[in-house]
Amino acid sequence: MGSFKKSVVKSYLASDLFDLAISGNFPLNCTFKSKKTPVELNSPGVYMLFYKNELVFAGYAKGEQAILRFEKQLSTITLRGKRVSFRNGELDPKSISPIFQNKFDVAIHQNGRDFETSKKRVRYASKNWNHFSKLDDKELSHFVFVWFPERMIKNNTLIQFRNHLRTALKPLCNG
Repeated sequence: MGSFKKSVVKSYLASDLFDLAISGNFPLNCTFKSKKTPVELNSPGVYMLFYKNELVFAGYAKGEQAILRFEKQLSTITLRGKRVSFRNGELDPKSISPIFQNKFDVAIHQNGRDFETSKKRVRYASKNWNHFSKLDDKELSHFVFVWFPERMIKNNTLIQFRNHLRTALKPLCNG
């Protein structure tokens, strides 16, 4: 995996990074509005997303602001974001879990490749739907992002480091 330069890994509660705005047709009715972005999130890096101390996702941000990547993960993993999309007919939430029956009839939309979700994310949202269906600021505080700035990662590219995390730790929503 390589080694790290001396620096401190940062962690952020999602509720400290985002305000939650809810409007429109349930369940795709949440907008995660970023608050003031910490300066270290303006540079490339690798991140892990935890929900209630469970590793959900490992990713990286380069060429796109980390805060936008975080917004995409929260939107698609909770299956509550207004901009969530499903791959051209590949994913039918009704066929994945009875929890979602009739809940997406009004809200579901195909919007290209905006915040595209996956079968693993829908399964994860289904497993946690009793919490995600009632998403609020308190629930948002159970999501934690751990940030590794690029300057900390030595002897690896961002992709190599992210891939190592995925292989070693097996996040639930990757792949």
